[in-house]
Amino acid sequence: TMAHVQARPPAGPSRVALACGAFLASCALAAAAILSGSRGLAGGISGVARSRAAAPRLLPAPRPLAAASRALRNRCVAARAATLPEGLNPTQVAADWTVVSSFLKERGVSPVTAPELISRIEDGDGSDENTIIVDLSPLERYERYHVPGAENVQLFRLIKDWDFKSVLRRANFALFMDFQGTERNPSFLEDFKRRYPPPLTGKTLLLIDDCEFGTLEGTPNFPDGRISRSLIAATELLSEGGYECKVTFLKDSLIKFVEDGGTLLNGAGDPVDPALFRMQDMMM
Repeated sequence: TMAHVQARPPAGPSRVALACGAFLASCALAAAAILSGSRGLAGGISGVARSRAAAPRLLPAPRPLAAASRALRNRCVAARAATLPEGLNPTQVAADWTVVSSFLKERGVSPVTAPELISRIEDGDGSDENTIIVDLSPLERYERYHVPGAENVQLFRLIKDWDFKSVLRRANFALFMDFQGTERNPSFLEDFKRRYPPPLTGKTLLLIDDCEFGTLEGTPNFPDGRISRSLIAATELLSEGGYECKVTFLKDSLIKFVEDGGTLLNGAGDPVDPALFRMQDMMM
């Protein structure tokens, strides 16, 4: 009878509910900040307008992977706040990055373009006894697609926990349409040393990540270049890892690699269909 049926305790909040709540809280805080700082916002908008008026207008060339490129850029922007341990600290603080950029240039860190990498792979010189290709992506992304010959050592990993701090981090990534989010791998340097014991003298490391922001070439807006995950890893390896090898990094994104005719492989070693890669990249 109904009298003998025990009432069930109320169910706790689901993970989705926690993430949605944190997302709404972030939006509310952002709205409050905008309303309280309307004058500063108006000044910032007018400043941006003046900058755009003074800058030359360049029409972007149409790209077949534009949607995937936007998703990639959003993901990279969301992850650019990552920092190194104390010491050389390549954050977006201008003074720090100036020091790090000079250090990397002094150590001979240099870029490799997508066409150059494709040519090396076709010639059989992609990953050989003297060149080690390391993909810094989270393991799950590496298993979906990676450059032939690349091995995986995670610099960032997908967010694992569901504590309050992790939920807030997921919500921040969700603002950039990345519903997984990443966090620093605290054992990156130890993992790298275990896989490739230093100093690797006479070898060349080619570091690959899924962002295309990184460069050591100066521009009017970024006179010392711009940080990327590959350059963060290069700094750690050369400043704290004890490596004495030559370090290079893929300057272009994997989207550019595919656009230029490169073939990606999945975890089983099978070629990844370009259309499937575009779909996976936009979803991750």
